[in-house]
Amino acid sequence: MPVLRHGDVVIPESNAILVYLAETLQWGDVYPLGAGEAAKRAEVHRWMHWHHRNTREFTVAYFAPLLRPDIKMSPEFLDEKRAASLAAAKLLGAQLGKSKFVATGTTAPTLADFVIFADLGQCQDLELFDFSAFPNIKRWMGDMRALKGYAGTHEALASMKPLIDNAKAKAKAKSHTQAKL
Repeated sequence: MPVLRHGDVVIPESNAILVYLAETLQWGDVYPLGAGEAAKRAEVHRWMHWHHRNTREFTVAYFAPLLRPDIKMSPEFLDEKRAASLAAAKLLGAQLGKSKFVATGTTAPTLADFVIFADLGQCQDLELFDFSAFPNIKRWMGDMRALKGYAGTHEALASMKPLIDNAKAKAKAKSHTQAKL
């Protein structure tokens, strides 16, 4: 779990850390800070909270089983997480059909976009999920990748591709062997 220590302040949880940093460092470009922007902030918070039990399921269903084979997950559990991922993608795709970015009415990405993109982007970049049935999500992910700094902040993920490809090959071979039995 990520933790931020800033002087005497200790904050766990990535989304709480992001909001704290946005407020403390005045990140008005990705987080509405003005006194009259409470409704816009609430919209960003809505999607940041929604992420936890929705698009986060992509990481649990597709990324974690390959990266952390030591964590045992039953086939039923993974099926449940994949179904939740699909439901989240449908809802997010519909939202992105109404708004360029996740928070309704925004013309630039907010913290909500970055939080949600982290889970979905890794699944697309590592070829763990096919988003072709979700054109609004694909368009949005392209917009997110076009942002300044994307390449530099995703070098570590790109370097994991051979590791993930190897894990996928092992999982496929194991599945094939079990099917023969």
